[in-house]
Amino acid sequence: MNTKTVAFVVAGAAILAAAALVVSRSGPDGAAQNPPGPMFPALADRADSVASMVVESSSGRATIQRAGSNWTLSEKGGYPVKADRVREVVVGLAQLRSIEPKTSRPDRYAEIGVEEPSPPDTVASEAPATPPAAPRGARVTLRDPSGATILSVLVGTQRMGNPPATFVRTDGEATSWLAEGRVEVPKDLLGWIDTQVVNLVRDRVRSATITPGRADGGSLVIRRERREDTNFTIQDLPPGKAPKNAWDVDQPATVFSWLNFEDVRPAAEIANRSDSAESSSYRVETFDGLVIEATVFQVGGRQWATIEASSLDVPEAATTAEGSDTPGGEADKARDARTEAALLNDRHAGWAYLIPEHKALSMVARLESLVIEAPERAHDGPAGPMDPSGEVRGGVPGSDETGDEDAPEVGEG
Repeated sequence: MNTKTVAFVVAGAAILAAAALVVSRSGPDGAAQNPPGPMFPALADRADSVASMVVESSSGRATIQRAGSNWTLSEKGGYPVKADRVREVVVGLAQLRSIEPKTSRPDRYAEIGVEEPSPPDTVASEAPATPPAAPRGARVTLRDPSGATILSVLVGTQRMGNPPATFVRTDGEATSWLAEGRVEVPKDLLGWIDTQVVNLVRDRVRSATITPGRADGGSLVIRRERREDTNFTIQDLPPGKAPKNAWDVDQPATVFSWLNFEDVRPAAEIANRSDSAESSSYRVETFDGLVIEATVFQVGGRQWATIEASSLDVPEAATTAEGSDTPGGEADKARDARTEAALLNDRHAGWAYLIPEHKALSMVARLESLVIEAPERAHDGPAGPMDPSGEVRGGVPGSDETGDEDAPEVGEG
């Protein structure tokens, strides 16, 4: 190989190497690729100054505001938000590290969930033939106390793997990115809040009382006297009636077991929208002295409830008996009940909850729904006429059986 040939090969290799370097630092659409590093370096220094967060997706908008050390959801009247859920989103965004640029073509944004979210009000009023698909991405806007935007970013789909990665696109920029890290953004309002009202285990429940708003049937009370009793019984069961079965009678006593709500509103708003004459009350007492009462309102054919807790007084014998102040004693249980009641009131005061249908039916159950006609007393054979004492006096009239072995035969004597 002569000198000119060698020089040509070397020059060609240098050109190819330079081209390879350009390609390696460019994304699929030719966008320049930055070296791996924090995706949003400014956020890492300002994460603690985030005072509000707005999340927009095709399912709606969530406006989350800092209130002291807590966070609230404006769209639900200022209901408390899970602080750790907010922290996970802010810290997750701050910890993202750029891997490589992706598409800058708007027609491909939807493939990775970084398209502009469609406002819910653009959906036709007529229900679609199939339910709309769950949103794949959301715009997250973080603002400081003055209202200035710290970051506005479209958070798209996740890429599973080790490490996991997230597709993102800074609002207003064309190029999307794949960033190392995971950011889970709730797409619906209830995803930001704790939807559990209360979880009162069945073993604690002594009684449940349902009182309708209209005084046309009296209260329904189901009860058991001891924790060891397997089943609840209906108090003051009318003559000729019997419980349908143990399962049906049990349901009104277990409403507060794993009770979650489907929506929440300020209590005054629900009270104003309901017919107060249709409201009813539901009360549960426990063996350890806790009392939880719910006022149940009917709005639009659904049941909403407000919650108030209290505790029963400790019987004098329990406070003076030997060992009553030992751990687990009656006085100790009463103190626990008072503490539990205070915690429940702190959380639920001023709020009304939409109760799931299957729980709501039990909160407003009526006696008629729990009983059947009592079966008549069975006999081995046809009953004869009764004497004034109510006992069967003999066989069926006209039969050969009299039911009295000592009775004289016809014509005897």
